[in-house]
Amino acid sequence: MNGSEYHSQRQPEIIPPGQETPIEAPRPRFRFPLTSSLIAINIAVFLLMAFTGVSAIDPTPRDIVRWGANYAPFTLQGQAWRLVTSVFLHIGLIHILANMWALWNLGALAELIFGRRFYLPIYLLAGVAGNIGSLAIHHNAPGAGASGAIFGLAGAMISVLKFAHLPAPRNAMRGTLRSLLWFAVFNLLFGQAVPGIDNAAHIGGFLCGLILGALLSWSRRVDEASRPLVRWASIVLVAALLVVGFVALKRTYFPGAIHSPAASISQPSSPLSS
Repeated sequence: MNGSEYHSQRQPEIIPPGQETPIEAPRPRFRFPLTSSLIAINIAVFLLMAFTGVSAIDPTPRDIVRWGANYAPFTLQGQAWRLVTSVFLHIGLIHILANMWALWNLGALAELIFGRRFYLPIYLLAGVAGNIGSLAIHHNAPGAGASGAIFGLAGAMISVLKFAHLPAPRNAMRGTLRSLLWFAVFNLLFGQAVPGIDNAAHIGGFLCGLILGALLSWSRRVDEASRPLVRWASIVLVAALLVVGFVALKRTYFPGAIHSPAASISQPSSPLSS
């Protein structure tokens, strides 16, 4: 093999906003431990629900709430942990298959771009943001699903590909950016058109991802020594904004517009999938 042949087969180097050295070319997806672990956790929760008697096809609203769904009468009255648990909860087999397929495809690229340090914070914060958005719109319907977090990964990657000026072939970056934009637009329009899909969670997660990706991209403009501090400060800032938003939402709906848990849990509306 001559030198020109070897050079033509090399993969372009990418230096993501989460680290200072080039990352390696994409590897098989089993090499991405965070994405694989998230998928495994979601599947494990789903199987555990099924093994304990919850329908794998059409679980009831009461079952979903009992397993940790995001349900305003509970979440806003002392059970804020539902903002996280509902991200790992799914409403039937089709729901989890669709979300895990999307996570499998988007998660590996996101883990490659952001690295292990920032991938999980982006995923969880976007999931929480999506659930807060859902609370603001859907007061009496339990919601669950990983879509808000997945939309957050897509939003964060869109911002990075647009603003971070990654040292990679422009055509490849444009193609990936177009694919991510198409994913976001198509799924948001689909969620708006189909009843039972929690588009508020999708939008909340997507906006959170866009903001996080933009902040992490901006950190590349500061000197190298300050970058880790700026990046983690960005994560903390977004987390603080989510706390403020949740507290404001709680003050708006508690104890006025939202019924007490004891009164609401017996007849929650049909669950919303995100």
